[in-house]
Amino acid sequence: MKRGEILIVVLAAVAVGVVALLSAGGGERGGSKDAAEPGAGAVKVSFAYSPEKERLLEPLIERFNREGKESGGRPVFVQGEPVASGEAETKIANGTLKPVVWSPASSLWGRLLNFDADRPLTAKESPSIVRTPLVIAMWEPFARALGYPRKPIGFEQVLRLAREKRGFAAFGKPQFGAFKLVHTNPDFSTSGLSAVVAEYYAATGRREGLTERQVTSPKARATVRDIERSIVHYGDTTLFIADQMRQKGPGYASAVAMEEVTLLDFNRRRGGQPPLVALYPPEGTFYSDNPYITLDAPWVSPEQREGAGMFQRWLAEQLTPERAGAEGFRPADLKRKPAGRVTKPNGADPAQPRRVLGLPEPRVLNRIKETWR
Repeated sequence: MKRGEILIVVLAAVAVGVVALLSAGGGERGGSKDAAEPGAGAVKVSFAYSPEKERLLEPLIERFNREGKESGGRPVFVQGEPVASGEAETKIANGTLKPVVWSPASSLWGRLLNFDADRPLTAKESPSIVRTPLVIAMWEPFARALGYPRKPIGFEQVLRLAREKRGFAAFGKPQFGAFKLVHTNPDFSTSGLSAVVAEYYAATGRREGLTERQVTSPKARATVRDIERSIVHYGDTTLFIADQMRQKGPGYASAVAMEEVTLLDFNRRRGGQPPLVALYPPEGTFYSDNPYITLDAPWVSPEQREGAGMFQRWLAEQLTPERAGAEGFRPADLKRKPAGRVTKPNGADPAQPRRVLGLPEPRVLNRIKETWR
């Protein structure tokens, strides 16, 4: 066989192998192009969810679609898309995003959507997919200087540090420098919004029923202003902030308001940085409850609503504490014990939080955002 003929045969064999490999699919999730396309006559359920749930939800969406479940004799096909909670809220309110189902990180965004859209697009209560509490994430050596784990640490200590010109020197650790707090922008991010609302609750001494009058009171505004003065960065997402902490360590921030799931992910991939520990403010904190919201909107058909309900029930069966915990989340049902990575050695405390704050009314939430600006 001539050299040219041999080359042709080899190239043909390689091409066949590549085609076979692509046809077989690959990767951990095992999806294929065929499996990712809805069949003829399928009920399409568009599903916008917050990005931190992508690793948890994407393989489950693909599995549900492969199972070919039907509603009214038609296959139900879920089309998932990660969208930041604040961005999704704005786009749904102005009509540029029209999902059938929306799962922001927190029900706080659902309340804001109803206010901004001036109509009840979301129900007052929706089932949770998974939960994760807002925590003050602090480098373990810094937290120990404040009395961790013997002493509960919350907004009282944060306020004292924010007002203390000597910083950690007031606690016998001058090498830690000034206190630097970080949280995300509450206009776009759940952890930032939850942190600012929790600051107002702490400033007023309440745990539910926060009012506009209390938010705008001189004492509350002065307390929150002093805490916010210690902010050195407003990141767009806690994922970005976590990356900065991996790169820059304690020089970037002393503490960060973030969700427990983000802290657990940081500690798993912290490199040479000290571990973070989760501080659950005794004044109270929020759960990011990751609601499954089927929108009450004119673009949602009865068939899509029924299909959305079918997927929600299927998802609830799949998301055991073990499956949720593998990605650092807690189960939707607070009566079930956290599992997986939600452990003390990983920086979390499954027995916390002991005090959970009530969601403010939409008008109060909007006033908090306006006052913060």
